[in-house]
Amino acid sequence: MTLRQVPHRWSSEQFVDWESAQETRFEFVGGIVYAMVGATARHARIVRNVAAALRLGLDASRCEVFTESFKLVVPTADDLVAYPDVMVVCAPTEPDAISTSEPAILFEVTSPDSQSRDLEEKSALYAAIPSLRHYAVVRHNRPAIEHFSRGTDGAFRRETLVGAATALVLPDFDLSLPFATVYANTDLRA
Repeated sequence: MTLRQVPHRWSSEQFVDWESAQETRFEFVGGIVYAMVGATARHARIVRNVAAALRLGLDASRCEVFTESFKLVVPTADDLVAYPDVMVVCAPTEPDAISTSEPAILFEVTSPDSQSRDLEEKSALYAAIPSLRHYAVVRHNRPAIEHFSRGTDGAFRRETLVGAATALVLPDFDLSLPFATVYANTDLRA
């Protein structure tokens, strides 16, 4: 749900100050404030499956896996404040931190209201984050993932993954997430 177009240009810091006084969580994407609404059981299961697979796969690394309650704040020309469904952070994170600006991997699980925002606006804003290596948009309504990965030239490339025998491979992290794992315990199981 779109709350409102911000009538004047807020910075990410101004938005975070405003949001901290609210009872509901909000995201700030491209100058628009979005209320964070509840998720379906399928959405929650996909988030849980992805987070668990990443945690298991990154067990020996210095990277940490966070889910949707940990905030991403990116103070750039296009300020962004978001709650990615799953976020991997490899930079040191203080125990009392409520946000990061240095994600290595981001996952968004779509919903009917967020699908175009996740695929278009967020992908463009996320691509500007220097630490980000991978961004994956997991479809909520069919077994498919849009994977954006940073190449050695620094540019992001997009690939569409579909099919029951498919896996999302993140070679620089030595990770593979089979669709059977991502969509386990859902009616979309691969």
